[in-house]
Amino acid sequence: MKLQIINTRNNKVIGSNIILGNTLLLRLIGLIGKKELKEDEGILLTPCNSIHMMFMKIPLDIIFLDSENKIIKVIENIKPWKISPIVLKAKSVLELPINSIKKNDLQINDKLDIIKINDK
Repeated sequence: MKLQIINTRNNKVIGSNIILGNTLLLRLIGLIGKKELKEDEGILLTPCNSIHMMFMKIPLDIIFLDSENKIIKVIENIKPWKISPIVLKAKSVLELPINSIKKNDLQINDKLDIIKINDK
């Protein structure tokens, strides 16, 4: 399933080609093997409160969301082979191309709208 994610504070579309990673296999594999991410791509891992960058080829911007899809922590430019901290209140993690946090002016307490879109 694909998602579109919008920041409700500034109405910026963060991504319109976001994968929903809501199974054990999708969460485990995530974006492993990707050599690049387009500006509108990413994955929303749920449930999730920590990520690993093992076997990754590219760095990512990471956004931790609570149960109401509010941003509670961001990590910019996390490199391959790193592990994020565990964010106890996080219910999901959004993995995006680097510079997405700055480009979309994402801030702590911003609420994200997550909209399911049909795969074509």
